[in-house]
Amino acid sequence: MAFVHSVSISRDLLGELAAYVEYAGFLNLSDNQDYRGYSNGRFTYGLTSDFQLDCGVRVGLTEATDDLGLFSGISVRY
Repeated sequence: MAFVHSVSISRDLLGELAAYVEYAGFLNLSDNQDYRGYSNGRFTYGLTSDFQLDCGVRVGLTEATDDLGLFSGISVRY
């Protein structure tokens, strides 16, 4: 069992470009693992109403996390 929580704020910037920031935390209640806390920032760009590009950065806030991670992706609604 795990306790997962997050808080995020998003904002439309210009046209189809938007951004968000998030705090996310993970605590595994079943195993003896350290708490993992992250701060994430992401930009999204909607190419169509069903297709979106995104990229961002993940910063580890606790000893149990990686210091930095970059990510990118696509979302498709069907």
